[in-house]
Amino acid sequence: MLKNEKGITLTILVVTIIVMLILAGVIMSINMNLNKEADLKEIVSNMELIRSAASIYRDKYIDETVTTEGDDGVKIYTISDKFIGTKTSINNTSTDIMYKLLSYSNKSMLGDEPYYWFELSQDDLNTLGIDIKLNNDKYFVNYKTLSVAYCQNERDEQSNYKGILARKDGRKNEKYYYFYEDIKNLKTDEVRN
Repeated sequence: MLKNEKGITLTILVVTIIVMLILAGVIMSINMNLNKEADLKEIVSNMELIRSAASIYRDKYIDETVTTEGDDGVKIYTISDKFIGTKTSINNTSTDIMYKLLSYSNKSMLGDEPYYWFELSQDDLNTLGIDIKLNNDKYFVNYKTLSVAYCQNERDEQSNYKGILARKDGRKNEKYYYFYEDIKNLKTDEVRN
């Protein structure tokens, strides 16, 4: 009788351990999805705050842009210096983040819209009255279109700036998303770590 009880106890112990491992796996999966959802919602809400604060400056200073034509016939855009942030360049250089983000996302670089991109530092966000703490993050605002871009201050193996990595609309390949118009519609299950 004693031998039979030891077998039952050992079986119950093994079953209990298996059930606990399954529960731990499910809880970890749920926790990871909740973290992804919270991070995504935080980035989207930060972008919305930036859009709202930037709209005030756009309305006040957008008319101060001066367009002239150089000797070679190329248009020169002189953007107001009253916009908050550091004006980004749109040149094909390894240090030009906005050029990289626009080209990776297949966004148009025609017309004058690319010249209105400004990178926002921690001081710029404070000046705009936005309580966002930048860690490894970068935010950009386009004062003409009120588009906002986000990326991390690091690159992947292919030298792309890290944004929101997702597999969107059933596509097989993962891709970085940087711009508010694309990120706001992402679903949590599309986002990758």
